[in-house]
Amino acid sequence: MEEKEDVAMTVNSAAKSTDAAFVIDGCDTIPQLFLKKSAERADKVAMREKDFGIWQSYSWDDYRMRAFEIAHGLLAIGSVPGDVVAILSEDCKEWVFADLGIMLAGCVVNGVYPTYQSNQVAYTLSDSDCRFLFVEDEEQLDKYLDVEDELPNIERVIVFDWKGLRGLKHDKVISIERLYTLGQEYGRSHPGQVEEIVDAIKPDDLALLIYTSGTTGPPKGSMIPQKYLMFQTTISVDVAPSGEDEILTYLPLCHVAERIFSICLPMAHGCVINFAESPETVARDFQELSPTFVFAVPRVWEKFYSRVTTAMAEATGIGKLAYKAGLWLASSRAGKLLAGREPGIIDVIPPSRQHLDEIAEFLLHFGGIVHGLRDLGLDGIAEALAEPVDGNLDGASRHSQFGGGLGLREIALAHEPGLEDLVLFSLPRFFKVRLQVTEPAVHDGERPLAVEV
Repeated sequence: MEEKEDVAMTVNSAAKSTDAAFVIDGCDTIPQLFLKKSAERADKVAMREKDFGIWQSYSWDDYRMRAFEIAHGLLAIGSVPGDVVAILSEDCKEWVFADLGIMLAGCVVNGVYPTYQSNQVAYTLSDSDCRFLFVEDEEQLDKYLDVEDELPNIERVIVFDWKGLRGLKHDKVISIERLYTLGQEYGRSHPGQVEEIVDAIKPDDLALLIYTSGTTGPPKGSMIPQKYLMFQTTISVDVAPSGEDEILTYLPLCHVAERIFSICLPMAHGCVINFAESPETVARDFQELSPTFVFAVPRVWEKFYSRVTTAMAEATGIGKLAYKAGLWLASSRAGKLLAGREPGIIDVIPPSRQHLDEIAEFLLHFGGIVHGLRDLGLDGIAEALAEPVDGNLDGASRHSQFGGGLGLREIALAHEPGLEDLVLFSLPRFFKVRLQVTEPAVHDGERPLAVEV
C-alpha cells in the first residue's frame, strides 16, 4: 500500500500579516507547486474519468504534459501574462488541464458556470475583458456564438469535445487537439519559457476571477490572488488527504470550494481526482468509487441521510433495535472523546463486557447499516467536508446532522474559543467536526465544515 505522502507545510514568520506568503514545500504559488509535485509524482495516478463507461486513469505526467501544451498553445496564439482566459464547461479532465495551463502561461482563470445562459456568458466575458475562451462542447459553444457580436474582445475559442462540429468553419474556433499541436510546436522552439513565467509569478499576483451570484445587482468579479489559494490549501492540513485517498469531483470547479478541494489539495497531497460522469450520475459514481475523502453541500448530505433513514424505516424490528442499540452504545464514548478524556467501558456497559467498538459495529452490521452505506458508496470514507446553509452555529449544527448517514462515525461540532462542544450524532468510530471560519467566506456567506477522523 502506498505510504502517506509527507507534505511539509510552513507559514513564514509574517503569517499574521495580510501580505504573508503561504509556502508548501518551498512553493508560494500554485503554478510553482504544480511544477514541483507533477515532476515528483510522474507516473502515479492523478485523475480518472469515464470513457465509454470505463474509468480511465491519467498520470501526473499526463497532467503536466497537457498543461504545458495548453500553456505553450496559449502563448503561440498571442496570450501574454495577465490576460484573462475563461473556461465554460462541466467538470472534466480538460477543465483541470486548461486551468493549470492558463496559470502556467501567467494568465488569469475565469471559471464560468456551465448553467449560464447566453446573456450571462456575454456579461461575464465582457466584464472580465476575457481574450480567450475554452468551452466544453457544441452546447456551450452555441452560447458564445449567440452573443459573438457583443464580444469583440474574444480572440480564440477552444473546444474540448469536437463532436457534432466537424463541418464548422469559424475563424476564431479551434479544437483542443489543435491547441495541443500548436503548443507542442511552440514548446520545442521556446524551451524553458513556461518555467521563466512561473518563476516570475508572485503570491500577490491575480490567479482567478470568481463572479458573485448577482442577487443584489450585476455579478461582480472577485479578484483571487495566488496567496489565497495557497492559504486555503495550508489551513486544510488538519483534514489532509494522502496519496491513498480517492476524491469524487462533481460540484462546479468554477466554485472556489470545489477548486480548493479537487485541484489544490490533490496537488499538495497527491490524492486521486475522479470526475463524476455527469451531475445526474453522482449517486451511481459514489457507489462505483466509494471515495475516501468527500466534500459536499447540504443537499447532498440530505439525500444520503434520507436514504439511510428510509432504509431504517423499512428495516425489520430486530434490525431497528440493533441500529438504535449501536447508536446508544457509542454516545457516552463520543462525549468523553470530545471532552478530551479516555472513554471507559464502565460508562456504558458492565466492566465484564469488553470491546465496545466491536459490539457496536456488530450491531450496526446486524442492523443492515454498513450494507446500506456500501450501497450509497459511503463505506470507504475516511474524511468528509460539509458546507452549512448559513454561517451561524445553529445552521452548521443543523446541517451537520446529515452526517448521521455516515453510519460508523461520530459527528460532533468541536468548539471555536468561547463556544461549547455540541454532540450531534454519535457512532463507534470518532469523527470531529470543526467550524473553520475563513475570510472571504466560501460563497455567499457560507462557511465550510471540516470533518476529521
